[in-house]
Amino acid sequence: MKYNTLRNAKGDRIGAYQFVYDVTERLREQERLARAEETLRQGQKMEAMGQLTGGVAHDFNNLLTPIVGALDALQRRGTGGEREQRLIAGAMQSAERAKTLVQRLLAFARRQPLQVRPADVGELVRGMGELIASTSGPQIKVSIDIEQELPAAKVDENQLEMALLNLAVNARDAMPSGGTLRITADAQAVNPGYRANLNAGRYVRISVGTALLVDDEDLVRATAADMLTELGYAVLEAASAEEAIRLIGDGLKPQLLITDHLMTGMNGADLARLVRSELPGTQVLLVSGYAESEGIAADLPRMVKPFNSNELAAKLASLSSGE
Repeated sequence: MKYNTLRNAKGDRIGAYQFVYDVTERLREQERLARAEETLRQGQKMEAMGQLTGGVAHDFNNLLTPIVGALDALQRRGTGGEREQRLIAGAMQSAERAKTLVQRLLAFARRQPLQVRPADVGELVRGMGELIASTSGPQIKVSIDIEQELPAAKVDENQLEMALLNLAVNARDAMPSGGTLRITADAQAVNPGYRANLNAGRYVRISVGTALLVDDEDLVRATAADMLTELGYAVLEAASAEEAIRLIGDGLKPQLLITDHLMTGMNGADLARLVRSELPGTQVLLVSGYAESEGIAADLPRMVKPFNSNELAAKLASLSSGE
């Protein structure tokens, strides 16, 4: 320990002195800073893990989607005999287990158990709006429509946020030339016998990139549905305008209506006008096998059969951009 000499005015040594600083608070601050830096490092590691896991889950879900879709189609069509159907059912069960595994990986990456509790879904979706917009990029317009006074819903908020983010990424990938991503949340009362096999009760419904496809030709409808699915749409099918009207009466609010024009019963142009009057924000596209547009109003967008996936994507992009 070093001391300094203390002298009087004549220069005589009269004592010694030492400057002493209390560094207790500084040491505490350094300790707090070290803990904060460690917490930040751990947070960054977990964020990186979450991003990696989310990316893997997104890619894995993209791989699973056509597998599940193909297996579902084979089941619905009753392809093969009893043995083949057992094999298809087994493959479908494995695919469903794989989907559950992805969800568990996401929960593990967050290092927290799933927490289902009442939540304000409308506020959650609004809060995700900015993140979804930044993730989707400037070429995608994000439109959010939340019904007023939504009831609380029992959800795991983190899983719902992840689901919305993944849907937004899918929508962005499906619209390389840009477009509009619409997210809506509304309340719906489900009655017994509902088409999605839900228990009767009140639900909060979130809708993202949904298309209602109407055509009375089964093969044409199935082909168009496959194209729309590849473009990132959730597709609901109807074999007639009357069936489409029933679906809308049940509470369906599609963002896009694609309908054949000449069908048994109500034609596509009349259906489009009806849907536009009841759901003004719905985009419509008429599909016709005839080159001429007789009987179709000029304000109704139209596409001529046959068409491929690229042509359909270009037409839908033009609808979104208002061209």
